[in-house]
Amino acid sequence: MLADTNRDGTIGFDDAAGKDECAPGRGALLLPNSDDDDSDGRPDADDEAINGPSDVDDLSQVVLTPWPEAQIGSRAEFGIDAASAPNVRVFHTQALVDVSSPAFLLDYYAMRPGVVLRLEAVRAIDVADLSVFVYDEFGGPVLVDRVRFCGQ
Repeated sequence: MLADTNRDGTIGFDDAAGKDECAPGRGALLLPNSDDDDSDGRPDADDEAINGPSDVDDLSQVVLTPWPEAQIGSRAEFGIDAASAPNVRVFHTQALVDVSSPAFLLDYYAMRPGVVLRLEAVRAIDVADLSVFVYDEFGGPVLVDRVRFCGQ
């Protein structure tokens, strides 16, 4: 799982180093979505939607890299740390996702090409950890990974 930890505006394998730290000028940013892209007079973080194409630019992105060998029955589960969960929303394919719900599972079909999730801070955070747990077709653990998002 990768995010723009080197803050160069792109996500690539060079972002793998340091993805679990927050330091001056380093670490994936997650800032409050306080502008008003849909012109409804309220900050975009007040609703639970992506408010058009310009709102996508306000959200942090995380990529679960492709797993072309994923077998039928493989799955991925995501979670935000408990302290940050009330202040962070996760979107997958323009839909709000409750990553704390067991209902949010990605199956093998979604994991083969890779997955992009977008995160929105409802209010300022210090740090937020997004974790992924990947299981094979037999339910055995394949991977546990985490990206730490920084509020500054």
